[in-house]
Amino acid sequence: MGADTLTVLSTDSQGASDSDTVSITVATGNVAPINSVPGAQSAVENTSLAISSISVADGNGDLASTQLSVSHGTLTVTLSGGATISSGTNGSGTLTISGSQAAINTTLASLVYQGNVGYVGADTLTVLSTDSQGASDSDTVSITVATGNVAPINSVPGTKRCRNTSLAISSISVADGNGDLASTQLSVSHGTLTVTLMAVRPSAVAPTAAVR
Repeated sequence: MGADTLTVLSTDSQGASDSDTVSITVATGNVAPINSVPGAQSAVENTSLAISSISVADGNGDLASTQLSVSHGTLTVTLSGGATISSGTNGSGTLTISGSQAAINTTLASLVYQGNVGYVGADTLTVLSTDSQGASDSDTVSITVATGNVAPINSVPGTKRCRNTSLAISSISVADGNGDLASTQLSVSHGTLTVTLMAVRPSAVAPTAAVR
């Protein structure tokens, strides 16, 4: 930025010359925002991953928004400094943070990624920052979601009724996606439970409850 001068000097074969100048003023121009992103990230299935090292700098100080998006998970931020989510939804696969540069960067520092339930594989976080004049910068962060633990899921029947007699409850079962089910505890407050132990762990347990 500042002043410059173009000098034009013309000379003929006999040495006569003419010199003129043109004044040039270089005004401030737009500078596109620049994202700073971390290297490849590793996540675990069904476990959240904090990605706190994303920031944006804009030489003109007119950063307007930063859009975050993934294909196989959700993104959550804690809004700070007056930042807002101008597009998308917190806790979804895409959201746009708007506000001042300071507010956007503070909010970006709180970013948490969570892969979709049961998802294992590659995902990509895309960071697209745009200033008030439309200049932008786009960067990506590779995320690898490794196999993690899946909690067991019980399957139980509806309400059962009995009085002074035993009641067979044969429709209780447990599924575990990792196949590492360790135990199942059964309890009642006003009766007793009886099961028949099997040599091979069954997929269902059939307790008999005597409620008095």
